[in-house]
Amino acid sequence: MKSTPILLVKYGTDLSSRSTGSQVRDFVLAGLALDTDTISIDCTGLRTLSESFADELFGILVAVHGKEWFRIHIRVVGMSDSARSTILRAIDARLSRTLNQGMDSKHSPAEPPNR
Repeated sequence: MKSTPILLVKYGTDLSSRSTGSQVRDFVLAGLALDTDTISIDCTGLRTLSESFADELFGILVAVHGKEWFRIHIRVVGMSDSARSTILRAIDARLSRTLNQGMDSKHSPAEPPNR
């Protein structure tokens, strides 16, 4: 099983921008497309990690590819308790928005969903 590491600290010690999160996500997907089974995302050395960054990197990966895919292909290591909490909040918020958008697109306001 081939694994590729990504050291988040190489992008800075305070990660807060969506653009950086998107850049890392693209790198993750490129690595997986090049015969890598897993990507190890290393949070060692980070001082802060914003929910926007975490959503752009982790939330979108989970929303697009699914939880099971994420569990198989992504390893997140070196997290502080704060980073772990931020990542989990971002994933939960993204999945909630995705679910709500899916419900909204399937039913018009005049047509409530069947319960």
